[in-house]
Order: sequence, then C-alpha cells, then structure tokens
Amino acid sequence: MKRFPPREVLLALTVVLTGCGDPSGQAVQNTAVITGPEEEMLLVNPDSGVENFEMEAGFDGTLLLSDENCVIGRTVEGRDMALVFPAGTSFQGGNPLTVEVEGRSIEVGIPMSATLGGGVISQGQLGKLLEEAPEQCRREETFYVQTVSTR
Repeated sequence: MKRFPPREVLLALTVVLTGCGDPSGQAVQNTAVITGPEEEMLLVNPDSGVENFEMEAGFDGTLLLSDENCVIGRTVEGRDMALVFPAGTSFQGGNPLTVEVEGRSIEVGIPMSATLGGGVISQGQLGKLLEEAPEQCRREETFYVQTVSTR
C-alpha cells in the first residue's frame, strides 16, 4: 500500500474542502438589473436556472426601496441587505410596488408572508455576481435568493 507524505495529504484535503471557483462548478455571470415603473432597480442572476447547488438559509423581513431606488431587504432584526433574485423575477405594478418571485407577489414596504430561501453571499461564494451591480445597490451583506416558501 502506497503511503502519502503528510504534506501531500494536507494539500489534497485543502483543495477538496475549499473547492475552486463557484459552488456550481460553472462560470457565474454578473448580476442583471431589472428596472421598475419608476426606474426602481432589482438585482437578478440571469444564470440561476443552470445552478446545481442549494443554499439552506432563510430571509425573513421586508422588501424596501432604498434612498438610491434599489429594492433591498430589511431583516426582522433590522439589518439591511442587498438581495439578488433568481432569473424570471420581475416588477408587477407600481402602486403598490410589487416584485414577483417564483409566481409569488411580494409588496415592497410590507412584511413578507413568505420566507426567501438561499444564503448570504461572501467574497468567495458567488462574489462575481456583484461585480457589475450598481454601487448604490450594494450593501455590506447580500442575500442570494433561490426559492420562496410560505410560512
């Protein structure tokens, strides 16, 4: 039986555990900006339909329109986060401003009756999504939306 030196084993484990590139194993495109009836901005990942991974965090709170005219999320704890929605998300009406995600309408400014499933984007994970997002729509934290479920 061949024995590997400890340094080679450690290097191999590091590569396997950290991975290379994004978690889907595919190149991730940049975020698209969808504009609303009053030039509101919504960040959408146009390649979300080809992903083969699933995040398991939840976002509970309210969709808000920021001072910079971007749809962001405010958690029930009061933290503001940028939101990146899956492909197919759109604006549905302007008064009240409504976002449609996976066939569910969510009014901006009203606590959601649904939980957004996904996860927080870190620099290493899906970080390329935000490279071309408008600066005014970025926040310290970004929640990547993959699903919508009722509570």
